[in-house]
Amino acid sequence: MRASGRWRIYTARLDGLDSLRRELDDFWRQALDNLKRVAEDEYHRNRERS
Repeated sequence: MRASGRWRIYTARLDGLDSLRRELDDFWRQALDNLKRVAEDEYHRNRERS
């Protein structure tokens, strides 16, 4: 943090953001894979009914 007049300016530690980025990438990869699987299953189920 550094002061600039009445303002305090903060900077992020990039080493901590790398691990957060990896966690979020893993989370979204899994979530999107699951969404794709559910959507494809639903699509195939609906086609079988037609």
